[in-house]
Amino acid sequence: MTQNPQNTFAAPAGTRRLKIAVVQPALRLAEQDWNLRRVESLVRDAVREHHPDVVVLPEAYNTPNVYHPVLRQTPVPIDGAPYQLLKKMAREHGCWVGGGYVSLRGTRPRGSYVIAEPDGTTYIHDKDEPSMWEYCYYTPGEDDGVFSTPFGSIGVAMGFETARTRTAQRMCDGGVQLILGGDCWPGPPGWPVLRRLWEREQEYYMLWAADTPSALARAVGAPAAVAFHVGPIDCKMPGLPGVPYPTIMTGESQIVSSDGHVLARMTYADGEGSVAATVDVGPPKPVNDIASSFWLRPNTFAIHAFWHYLKLHGRARFQYDLLMRRFPWQVREHSDLPGYNPGDSKTEPNAFGGPGPFDWRTAPKPARPLAHSLFHRSWANEGPCAPIRSTTPKEGITMTAINETKPAAAASVSETIKHNGSIYYPTERDVRRFAHIGKLVDRAVGTGSGPYYDSVVIVGAGFTASVMAARLARSEQFHGKVVLAGPRAEESRRLKDGATLRGHGTDYLCYALGVPQYAFVDALYGDITDGRGVGTRLLSAMTRKGPSGAFEFGRNLPVMGGHRGAPRPLFYGVRNSRAQAAIYELMDRSGVIEVPEAVKSRDEAFALAPGKRPLIVNAGHNSRLLRGEAPQVDWATVAVQAPLVVRPGGFRHIDTNAALFAGVRRGKKIDVGLFNPYGDPLSPRSTFYGIIVVEVSPGDDKHRELDIITDELYGIADALGMDVDDPDETLYSGFIPGSPWNAPQSAPGTLELQMIAHQGVSATYSDGMASGAAAAVAAAEAVMRGVNPDSAARRAVRKITRERRVWNIERNKLAMPVDLLLRTAAKPAAYYPHTTRGRTTWASAG
Repeated sequence: MTQNPQNTFAAPAGTRRLKIAVVQPALRLAEQDWNLRRVESLVRDAVREHHPDVVVLPEAYNTPNVYHPVLRQTPVPIDGAPYQLLKKMAREHGCWVGGGYVSLRGTRPRGSYVIAEPDGTTYIHDKDEPSMWEYCYYTPGEDDGVFSTPFGSIGVAMGFETARTRTAQRMCDGGVQLILGGDCWPGPPGWPVLRRLWEREQEYYMLWAADTPSALARAVGAPAAVAFHVGPIDCKMPGLPGVPYPTIMTGESQIVSSDGHVLARMTYADGEGSVAATVDVGPPKPVNDIASSFWLRPNTFAIHAFWHYLKLHGRARFQYDLLMRRFPWQVREHSDLPGYNPGDSKTEPNAFGGPGPFDWRTAPKPARPLAHSLFHRSWANEGPCAPIRSTTPKEGITMTAINETKPAAAASVSETIKHNGSIYYPTERDVRRFAHIGKLVDRAVGTGSGPYYDSVVIVGAGFTASVMAARLARSEQFHGKVVLAGPRAEESRRLKDGATLRGHGTDYLCYALGVPQYAFVDALYGDITDGRGVGTRLLSAMTRKGPSGAFEFGRNLPVMGGHRGAPRPLFYGVRNSRAQAAIYELMDRSGVIEVPEAVKSRDEAFALAPGKRPLIVNAGHNSRLLRGEAPQVDWATVAVQAPLVVRPGGFRHIDTNAALFAGVRRGKKIDVGLFNPYGDPLSPRSTFYGIIVVEVSPGDDKHRELDIITDELYGIADALGMDVDDPDETLYSGFIPGSPWNAPQSAPGTLELQMIAHQGVSATYSDGMASGAAAAVAAAEAVMRGVNPDSAARRAVRKITRERRVWNIERNKLAMPVDLLLRTAAKPAAYYPHTTRGRTTWASAG
């Protein structure tokens, strides 16, 4: 046990001095009642001995989290006995107490860590990703673990979270001033037959555990208090039934300063007990750069291999046990709590709260700035005719350093927006959305050395073109240097082009415009204020024409949003031309040079440039504009769509704010039918719209296909209890040319934005506006940072393009088995690419 002498001088200016105790328990497997009593006794002893402000317990403080079938029974409600005990101890001892346990939150178990204040306030963080066999028992969390508290900004982490670079990064992003958490680290198996191997690995593992709190503190620049389990424990070997897994809990509970200096420590040899130390909580001062690797500290090959084996086994085991209904918690839905629960002394509103959203699956990878000088030379020199950029400063020119190229001010949501006489203020949700899109943009674009081009000419004034122009017009570098060339789409009631704007795409749009999302939504819907166009659920049901000629539906199951709907918008049902008009209304038009005439060649576009070194962007439908010839494709789609009016009798097979995928299999293909909530100021009676799309090849009779899908649109709408609203004025049917699945590379000085954003078969996945917005924002950011916009745009739409390709194969190559699965087991059949992407490429981040 180590307790270094404490600094007794006053805390430095701008800091707060706190005394923290960490408790290191030796607990029993699955004996929750005994463990809770033991922990309560250890906390009582720690408070009596140290008189701390904060007491820190490890994760899984109600039972060690190892691999054993009995642990299927141990998850408890989030507000169950462990939660109540933390609140009780905090109240009785007059200090903060934190500890973790596997909790039941709604319909899913999580690895949760709760910090309780004496007044009953609680802060709850769910581990971002289960580790190794933990995948057998709970699912990933969705918050960043950063809280605003009376003690300052606190970051919470547990288990292997404390050893990962992405934990350090999100804490740095959140300005964390104090790190609290706990670990449950079992070692390798103590099998005598492999003693020579595991002795070496165990030695490194113990050193890793000993260095983890310090490594995290140095990376974040904040003091850390981390409690560990200790003592021997017996469990089972995953994947090898009947094979025992004898091991130990490592110990290494520590309190460290912001520079990583160990103030108090308990090793494995110290056993059970507690130590305490006083730390200074103030502005964070990171000591170390955060590496681009997964771990803060490098690991051995054997530890890596063991990690991945247990992780793969855990994922498969959880899905199998879930399918076989082996978890007792599956019988019902459980209660849940928000991340911040104010206590008796908190008056609303106050400055405390948290946490923010976080999803490890979409978290950006580090940009590796230290390697930038080796690999990121001037990409513009790749082409044989590309001009060479001079790096010699000229008189009156200010050179921009690499770490200054991201325009922070331009990437933030504006303070207020005035539109049509209303004033809009950004909300906490807008802050989360902007932060999320900012991370995605950083991941797609990376860092650069400043703008290479001095102006941008965007050919085409449609949706994707307008988004890119809006983002560039907000930047200092390109304000007044952006040309938007081409006639704008005129608004009409006719539903031409897309009518589903995903929440994910709306986040990109608002990021480009710099406006709160509700300001954009108001611009979309005008006087329509009943929320009719917002979708929070996606249902799936295959349909076919019955003997009577009416369409009959198979089993109707939720694919996204569950039975109650997602807490964030999945999509907005709106005319593409209305969305373009809303962008036009909200964008900074003073920063854009508008040319209403059509541009027919690259030379014409170049002549419009306000600078000498322009980027020419093709964001229109003329694929020959920059290349002289169009790429060859042998597919296209025919589509029919129209707004719908619900009959007085009401809906059938569908609910308000829910969309319905209604597929119709015809031979070896599936016609895609989608019926969405919809709002349109020009069609105020309409509350839904319907679209039927099918892929066609050169030999198909396109007129016959149009007649068939038009009949399907009317028939399915009738079965749903709806009619087409004024078909003569609103219904659209037509032929949509395809685009290459792998868009051709842009020539130097140009960008094929339209083909990159819309690769493959169009209008079949409600993704056109979302992919257009993502590619446009990434391309604009790349131009501002001096990075190749072609590569950035491709990376931004990679996931959506891959999902579109998978769905295309399912519809056209695997129609019969997909039809059968969607009728009999819709949830597994729709798991990828639909359900899994509901939170990432469909729903808004806030």
